[in-house]
Amino acid sequence: MQYWLKIFSSVILFVFLSGNAHANRIDSLKTDEDVVAFLKSINPDFSSDKYKQIELHSTDQIRKDLACDGIATQWQIQNWEKADFNGDGRTDLLVLLYWYDYGVYSVIDNGDGTFKFLTLSYNIYEKCELAKAFKENNQQLLLYYQKIQKWVKTKNNQGYKLYPEMDTLIYKYGGFVERNFHLSNYAIDSIEFRTSACYGSCPVFSIALDKKGNGVYNAKTYNPKQGTFTTLLDKENLNKIIGLINYISINDLQDNYRVSWTDDQTCWVRIRFTDGSIKEIEDYGLKGTFGLRLLYSIFFDLRGNQNWR
Repeated sequence: MQYWLKIFSSVILFVFLSGNAHANRIDSLKTDEDVVAFLKSINPDFSSDKYKQIELHSTDQIRKDLACDGIATQWQIQNWEKADFNGDGRTDLLVLLYWYDYGVYSVIDNGDGTFKFLTLSYNIYEKCELAKAFKENNQQLLLYYQKIQKWVKTKNNQGYKLYPEMDTLIYKYGGFVERNFHLSNYAIDSIEFRTSACYGSCPVFSIALDKKGNGVYNAKTYNPKQGTFTTLLDKENLNKIIGLINYISINDLQDNYRVSWTDDQTCWVRIRFTDGSIKEIEDYGLKGTFGLRLLYSIFFDLRGNQNWR
């Protein structure tokens, strides 16, 4: 009997350890060196000889380098911190990394031994972006500070001017979006997403969907394959797209967004509603809002995660 009890105990222990082998990778991070080693293990670019090595500066150094109108000290910014952003009970990571310059990144534990690496910073010229995890009503949120370049035209002058902006972000639909208390419930007839070329290897394509998920993918240059393809979108991605469009209340967003630099890519989102009205957004640089950036990334991913025929 004791022999079989030992065997049974060993099996239970093995199953427990196997199930938790990946769950504690972020939990186990204790030092800056641990974090750097972990990031290199999940992002091939960070360990490649083709690129500059990543650096994780101390919290004190970051607060000195990125004072950002006193926000770094006011928010008690850390070089890295842990939080459960997607509410699945597993620990995720927020890190302010130096890779060619400072940037805000997040790592989401997928729960299967893999991780989703997210880049939150986007302004390639104004490096004053900070993020701080906090909870409100037991909900995990992310406070985000950045300086937005907006086109300003006055009587005697015109040009881009920097404006400080603070957002409260929440993790939804596979990424961070601006928290919204007033969700929409649009009756959508069709959705189209298309991109332009850029000075480089930007993928040029369009994907058109009807409300049932029937899709047409027109792949031009710099895509996994070229040609025109069709599919019936899987329910998960269709619901994600429609849910995100409603969550960000896309009709309330601007019709045009534009970054201040040149030689970038433009994308267009065109939504036809069942009442015949249309919302179209043109975004030069693909950086309009956090919610739009997530929507764009979903369409980019559709090129490879659907059964296009």
